[in-house]
Amino acid sequence: MSCADVAQKPGGDLPEYVEVSDEPSHHTIFKNEYCIAIRVQFEKGHSTLFHRHSQDSLFVFLANISIHNNPTHRPAWDDSIQYGGAVFARHGVKPIIHQITALTGDMHCLDIEILKPPPEDCKPAGPLTPEQAPGHVLEINKDRMRTYRVKAEKGGHVAATYGFCGLVIFLKGAKVKLWSSRSDGLVGEALDKCLKRKDTENGKEEGSEAQKGICLNAGEGVPLKILGGDILWLQGPQSIRITDMSEGGETGEGGLEILIAEWCC
Repeated sequence: MSCADVAQKPGGDLPEYVEVSDEPSHHTIFKNEYCIAIRVQFEKGHSTLFHRHSQDSLFVFLANISIHNNPTHRPAWDDSIQYGGAVFARHGVKPIIHQITALTGDMHCLDIEILKPPPEDCKPAGPLTPEQAPGHVLEINKDRMRTYRVKAEKGGHVAATYGFCGLVIFLKGAKVKLWSSRSDGLVGEALDKCLKRKDTENGKEEGSEAQKGICLNAGEGVPLKILGGDILWLQGPQSIRITDMSEGGETGEGGLEILIAEWCC
């Protein structure tokens, strides 16, 4: 057990700490009035600063990793986390200050914080039904958030009608065609980055299509190159269709693996 472990056990003095958004390994990639999405990345052997989580949060892990978790409120422990795993924590009720060290593998995860409830017209009475969202598996079902995992084989698609605000989280890279029943139904920095990747690959001035904007409900959808960890915000009720266009290689072996996070209250 390290000196740091001993120094901040219950009853001892708190170590110096920063807010999670100020920790150098934590980078905000999307923010609106409902949500902050933070990407966490650091190499094996690295330890973060002590930092505080004070909002209810969904953690989505994008790599297999073993960590040393050193909180201020209980003894430290080691934990192993699998790629694609997701955990919801009520840090808005019980804030936590901790330090994380990557023991095996590099850390890559998303810390998605809930800032406020969705509008009243974006609060379904219950979880998605199979008719609304074929193939969606309900995993987390809490008062503030639900998550659904959905997969598609190479060349397949994910299609659903969502009656809520929330996030589409891509767990692995893919080339996709994205369609929404709303022209502005999906937003976020990830969409701009996808368009910039598309411009660059086509030899256009970087960002040209992103600056023009796109219409997601035109034709059969918009072709995009997605990377693992890309996210898109669902702007309220809509139907979407995501079709896999991958051919393997740099984007993986094809197919889709997506986590849908629903803002409940």
